[in-house]
Amino acid sequence: MDDAGSADGSEGGQADTDSTTDSETTDTDSNTDTDTTTNSQPNCDFCQISDGAEPAAILYEDDRTIAFLDRRPAVRGHTVIAPRTHDEELLLMDETETAAVFDTVHTVATALESTLEPDGFSVFHTSGPLVGTVDHAHVHLVPRFEDDSVGLSLARRELESADAEAIVAAVREKL
Repeated sequence: MDDAGSADGSEGGQADTDSTTDSETTDTDSNTDTDTTTNSQPNCDFCQISDGAEPAAILYEDDRTIAFLDRRPAVRGHTVIAPRTHDEELLLMDETETAAVFDTVHTVATALESTLEPDGFSVFHTSGPLVGTVDHAHVHLVPRFEDDSVGLSLARRELESADAEAIVAAVREKL
């Protein structure tokens, strides 16, 4: 699964349905064609979904976030949660905006839990050109089922104590 809101590596993130949101759009700056309130980008699928200009199966929305079914889901209920503002990196956004995204992850996961009764969830965010093709911050919320074919594997090795000590010291110095 890539970071494009799609399980098959294609661009996207919009749902297969024709339902749209009633979100209001704001006036755009005529010089940049970018929404001056949300920094909405005209060529960003997620901005277009947030603005109601592109169809999506929207599960939840508020003034800061939007959650919609992935157009190419890995499993039933695979959801993308994104901020309404166009930011490329979730972890570099304002703390309150990042927190709003994860509050929405919690809200939607609770509803998916009672609706689909999955065996668990995989929740992930990726960033950077090596792992994704969508330049709009987002989180994938993937309900997991015992018989699903979702594979999120990480090559693992033992953590060496010297390496751990060096990382802990360097990170704590920055905190």
